[in-house]
Amino acid sequence: MMQSRQISGRINDVDTGKGLPNVCVSNGQTVVRSDSTGCYHLIVSPGDHRFVFVTTPDGYESVDAFYRSTAGWESSREDIDFQLRPAPARSRQPFRFVHVTDTHVTLDENGPTFGDFVATELARVVSIAEPAFLTIGGDLTESGKIGELRRYRDAVSSLCTPVFSMFGGHDGIDERFKSWPYGDITKTRHYEQIIGPAWYSFDWGGCHFVMYPNEEVCFSSADRRHLRQWLEQDLSQQASDRPVIMTTHSDEIAAIEDLVSRHNVVLVLFGHWHSSKVIRRDGRIEACTPPPAWGGTDASPRGYRVVDVDRDTVQLELKALAPPGILQPRTDFGPFRVEWQQSLPTPVHRCGPVSAEDNLLMAVGDEELKERQGLYCFDARTGEERWRVATDTSIKNQPVIAGELCVAVSVAGQIHAVDHVTGSMRWQVRLPGYPDRWNYASPVADDRSVYVGTQQGLSSHRLEDGHCEWQTPLAYDVFTWRCAAGPVLDGEFVLFFQVRRGIVAVSRETGELRWRRAVAEHEGFADKYPSPVVVDGLLVSGGDSGHLVVLDVATGDVVWHKAVLEADYVTTLAIRDRQIIAVTVNGLVQCFNLHTGRRQWQYALGQDLLDMIPRRRGLRSALAQPVFMGEAIIVSGIDGCLHVLDTDGECHGRAVLGSPISATPHVAGEHLYVATYDGCLFKLAFDGIEVTGG
Repeated sequence: MMQSRQISGRINDVDTGKGLPNVCVSNGQTVVRSDSTGCYHLIVSPGDHRFVFVTTPDGYESVDAFYRSTAGWESSREDIDFQLRPAPARSRQPFRFVHVTDTHVTLDENGPTFGDFVATELARVVSIAEPAFLTIGGDLTESGKIGELRRYRDAVSSLCTPVFSMFGGHDGIDERFKSWPYGDITKTRHYEQIIGPAWYSFDWGGCHFVMYPNEEVCFSSADRRHLRQWLEQDLSQQASDRPVIMTTHSDEIAAIEDLVSRHNVVLVLFGHWHSSKVIRRDGRIEACTPPPAWGGTDASPRGYRVVDVDRDTVQLELKALAPPGILQPRTDFGPFRVEWQQSLPTPVHRCGPVSAEDNLLMAVGDEELKERQGLYCFDARTGEERWRVATDTSIKNQPVIAGELCVAVSVAGQIHAVDHVTGSMRWQVRLPGYPDRWNYASPVADDRSVYVGTQQGLSSHRLEDGHCEWQTPLAYDVFTWRCAAGPVLDGEFVLFFQVRRGIVAVSRETGELRWRRAVAEHEGFADKYPSPVVVDGLLVSGGDSGHLVVLDVATGDVVWHKAVLEADYVTTLAIRDRQIIAVTVNGLVQCFNLHTGRRQWQYALGQDLLDMIPRRRGLRSALAQPVFMGEAIIVSGIDGCLHVLDTDGECHGRAVLGSPISATPHVAGEHLYVATYDGCLFKLAFDGIEVTGG
C-alpha cells in the first residue's frame, strides 16, 4: 500500500470567486463536505484511491472535470481545487432525463455498434426526447479496449447534452483476458484512463444520482470494500426526504439492499440483460432498459427509457428507435375485411389473443408502470371491452385457456388464473425466485393442470387451486433466462427446449425426467429459438446453426438433423399436415417436408419496421407463429404485414397494418384476431378470396 497523503483544496464558484460550502468530495471510499469557506480535507492513498471527485451540487456544473487523478501524487497536496459555475437549469424541477445502456461500441466500421453509429443514434435520442441529460449505464464498449473507449468518448462528446457514463463488465473484458488468471485485481484501469472514475454521484433538480457499477467480478476485494463504504457514506450524506436515483449495470443489488432500503431510493435503472422489465419493490421502481443499437434479448425493440422527475415522483416511458429511413406504410387490409378494431392501452409485443366461447382475451404488459398491465376481455363479436384484471407485473407471453380459466404468467414469475367469463381471480401462485425471475415463456394446459416452464425449471399446478403438483428444477445458465421457448404437451410428456442442454421430456404425471437429447453442438443462437412444435409423435426444433432437428417424442431419438435453413437460426415454427413452416432470422419463410427435410418452397418477408431481433438490426424477420385459415398460411411480419400464402408458397395478398406484428394472431372459425405493436386489435375476415394450393 502506498503511503497516505493529506489532500486539501477548495470548491470555487468561478462567477463570484467565493468558496462553495457543504459540497461532497470523495476519494472513492471516504466522503467529506466542504466547510463554510469551500475548503475540504481528505486522506488519500494514491495506490488505493485513484481519483478525488466532487459531487456536483444542484444548480452547478464543472468548468473542466469533476474529478482529479491521483496518479503521480508523491506528497501531500493543498491545491486540489474544483472550479464550478452556476447552471440554473440543473436546479429546476420538473426535469427529464434519458437512460441508455449497453452501447457496446466496437472498432469494426462494419459492426452494429461502431462509434459513429452510436453517436448518430444518441443524437437522435436527444433530438426526440429533449432531455436535460443522459445516463449511460455500463457496457459502453464491447471489450474495454483503449481504442473502443476513445470511440465511445468521442461519440458522447459530440452531443449537445450532458452525459453521465458508468462502467460495466464489458468495459473490463480486455483487462480480464490480459490478467489471466484473473487474480484479486481491478479491471477498470482502461476505463479510468479514458472516461474517469468508475463510480461517483451528482445532484440535479433536488435529486441525488448515484452511478454504482455492481459487477463485482471486475473489482479487487479492496475496491469492493471501498465501493461499499463510499456508497454507505454517500447515501448517509443525503437528507432523508431527498429522492435518490441509482444507475447500476445489473439488477443484482441484493448485496446493497440494506443500504438501499434505509434511504429514499425511488428508482434503480439498470441494463446488462438487454431486456425490458419494470417492477415495484419496497417502495421503489426497478427498471431494465434494452440497448439502443440492436434488438433486446427478449426481442424488445432497440431503444431507451425516458424518465420525467417532479419532486419525488418519477414517470417512465420506454421508447423504441425505428430504423432511420423506414417510412410507416398506410393501412391497407388487402384480402381482409375489418369487422371491428379496438385500441389497447400499451404496445402488444409477444402476447397474442386467445378465445373462449365468445370471449377474446389479451394479456397486456406495461413497461411504464402506469397500472395498465393485466388480462383484458373483449366481446369477440363486437370488440366491446367486458372486463380487465390487473396483474403484478407485465405479461410477456400468450396466456392459455384451460376450462373455465385463462392462465397467464407474469415476467416476475407469478401465475394468475382468472375466470374467463366473469374476470374474477380464482388463484395466484408465485414461482420460486419471485420477483427476480424473467418469465418469457407461455404456459400450456390440459384438462387438469397448467404447466409452466422457464430455463430454471418446470412445474405443474392444479387448475382447481394452483397447488404445485410437482416441480422439476433444471440446471441453467443465468444468461438464458430470457428464452421465449416454452413447454409443449404430447402424450404422456411435457417437452421443453432448454438452452445449451437440448430437449428434455418429463412425465406429465410426476415431473420425472424421461429423456434428454442435445440438439446443438454449438448453441450460440439457441437462447433465441422458439418453442418446439409437435405432431404425430414427432418434435421439430432448431438445432445446430442453420439446422432443424426432428426427434421421436417417445424415445428422444433423432429422426433427422439437417442444415436446411438459409440463415443462422429459426425464429418461429409451425406444422400443418406434412409441412414444416419455418421463418428464419433473415426473414425467409421456408417450407420443408416433415419426414425428409426436403425444402419445398420459400418466401421473403419485407423490411422490419422496428429492430426486435436480438443483437441484430436492419433485418427482415418474424416473431409470431404462422397460423392457418383453410388452405391459407398466414405469416405475420415485423414488416407490419399479414402475408397470405398458399401451400405452394404463392402469395395471395398482404394486409399492410403499418406496425410490427410480433404477437401470434388467433384463428377462430372464419375470423382472424390480430394485434399490432402499436396497440391495435383487429377482427378480420377474408374478403371474398379463395386460397388454394397443391
